[in-house]
Amino acid sequence: MRTLLLLTALVLMPLEAFTEERMLRLGISAPLTGDLAEYGVAVRNGIELARSEKAPSLENVDFVFEDNRYDAAESVSAFRKLRDINHVDAIFNWGEPTLGAIAPLAAKNRFPVLAMSLDAVPAEKNDFVQLINNPADEYASTMMRYLRSKGAKRIGIVQTEDPFLESMVAGLRKHADTGESIEVFARFAPGDNDFKTQITRLKPASFDAIGVYLFSGQVSAFFRQAETQGLKGPFFGTDFFESRTEISQAGPAIVGAVYPNVRVPKTFLDQYAKRYGNDAQIAYAYNAYVFAK
Repeated sequence: MRTLLLLTALVLMPLEAFTEERMLRLGISAPLTGDLAEYGVAVRNGIELARSEKAPSLENVDFVFEDNRYDAAESVSAFRKLRDINHVDAIFNWGEPTLGAIAPLAAKNRFPVLAMSLDAVPAEKNDFVQLINNPADEYASTMMRYLRSKGAKRIGIVQTEDPFLESMVAGLRKHADTGESIEVFARFAPGDNDFKTQITRLKPASFDAIGVYLFSGQVSAFFRQAETQGLKGPFFGTDFFESRTEISQAGPAIVGAVYPNVRVPKTFLDQYAKRYGNDAQIAYAYNAYVFAK
């Protein structure tokens, strides 16, 4: 399956303004604990790997990490702490609901935020939010090309209500051709883990492909229940499928499922695996590495 190239960040402040007497301080707001901790840890690892290479451009840069738990209220607290107590010069924020919560604060306080978010709406008409990742359209375009190559025309989605997943579904619809349909068959709350009723309804629906647009924990629960009830794919999803924990807990039904993600150079993958002993959420680690560099 074709993968995507990573887009790098634009720096909002000239590096030459920061001399030996003036450290550039960057706040990193990411989920370091909670259900999505492996994403935030990958971000932190990518930045730390960049720092370990002792590049001259990072000699006068200090990174301050704060846990946002992929939660709107926590992200507001992290924003205020990083800005008002840690006195950072800019914030790198990971996550869609977290960006939605702090984008108005960035505009109100005229404070720069670099955002890893596939939901672009909070950045629109906001001069103080810079997105530093591929837009959802690119992931959706890649996914639709793949599904089209397999002859899939009628596509069903089970989806958790979340800005990131909403943007992915919107992208699929945008890139669907005449004769191709995208139907959100069932919606779930982030805490839902019982999918048996909807799986029973999915079996006779005769979709050509089923999108499992669910959160970590939900993905593995869905596939275990799908296996028990005999629901067959083909299945596709999002980068939640990259979680080693999800894969190990999902059972055999997830085998063969596909998802789009960014291309990571083998040299970086080898370097990361040697240092951290895993490749969990390697695409986010690489994005953070490039951002830091």
